[in-house]
Amino acid sequence: MKKVSLLAVISLAFLPGVASAVGFVYSPWYAQLGGEVQNQGRPIPLRDELGLHSSASHGWLIDDEWMTFSYQPLLFRGDGVLQGDANFGGATFTGSAQVRTEADFTDLAARFMWSPLRGLGVGITAKILDGEITVSEEGGDSATKTVSEVFPMATLEYSVPLMNFVDLGVEAAYIRFDDDEVLEMGLNFELRGAVVGFTVGWVEKRYDVADEGFRLNSRINGVFAQLAFYI
Repeated sequence: MKKVSLLAVISLAFLPGVASAVGFVYSPWYAQLGGEVQNQGRPIPLRDELGLHSSASHGWLIDDEWMTFSYQPLLFRGDGVLQGDANFGGATFTGSAQVRTEADFTDLAARFMWSPLRGLGVGITAKILDGEITVSEEGGDSATKTVSEVFPMATLEYSVPLMNFVDLGVEAAYIRFDDDEVLEMGLNFELRGAVVGFTVGWVEKRYDVADEGFRLNSRINGVFAQLAFYI
């Protein structure tokens, strides 16, 4: 697993009556996990059998007029019961086995945006998805599999002012290549001042990716907030 560590992200914004600024953004996210994982056997549901449900994480952004860099870690832990025999990471788990699972993901992205019209952004996002899933049977075997993918995504965003200093924004990014497919989409409300900004919204990330016999087909979604400081 190519574990990546990045502790900040930049965000650039247009402020009413103020020149464009660089924003440093703290972004907590409460996310729920669904989908399945597969390796050397049948697909295993992440929620119903592995017991992975929700997690709170703390991300960072750095954003300027053209580029946005983001770092979002996600760590899910849970206890579950398998509903049938399963092979994972070279280990065989029997049906009805009680297992403990830890799924550790790191989502890194660099986004370039161009604005042909006011409020409309068109661009490309270069993303690194780094993940590690460990399944341990109580009193038995333990197995770990990793996934690490780098891919570009076509990106669109649109924002419309609702009132002074308040914007409604939507964003989507997508790519499909070989057997992999990734989709991200979100909705947000942004309140922005000259020095501080606050955003709340909802985002969903769908990853269907394969790496050396390991497939992750997951949906991660939930509400987020952002606290930005502009310089």
